[in-house]
Amino acid sequence: MNYGIPHLSKNGKIVTLGLSGGSEVGPDIYCLAEQLQMKYQMKFILTILSRVEITPRSLWIQYMADTINMYSLGENTVSCNEVFESYQNEDISFVYSYTLSAINNKCYGRDFTVIECDDKSQPLTQWWIS
Repeated sequence: MNYGIPHLSKNGKIVTLGLSGGSEVGPDIYCLAEQLQMKYQMKFILTILSRVEITPRSLWIQYMADTINMYSLGENTVSCNEVFESYQNEDISFVYSYTLSAINNKCYGRDFTVIECDDKSQPLTQWWIS
């Protein structure tokens, strides 16, 4: 975002896709997105696509351990417990997938929208922060 935003034309848009650790309250990327919006005074949209709870026996932990072990080629293998402890040490209890969009419309003040697609009680829930 920091490299691309200065090159946007009027009404130009950057869309990123990523993963973020976080808690039950929300993803850590939220704070970064809020800082970017204040810095650039543009419209920002954070869309939470999904969240996965991190537990010692979650598939996420198993997949991470399997991936680490596959790329280590038999050297320095890790257990699921070690991977889980790493997430705990960083205070990560959920992993979120998201998109973050910046739109160069030169708004003034706060124009930051969060859309959560993972809310099971609603088909689509939106929050506007002003």
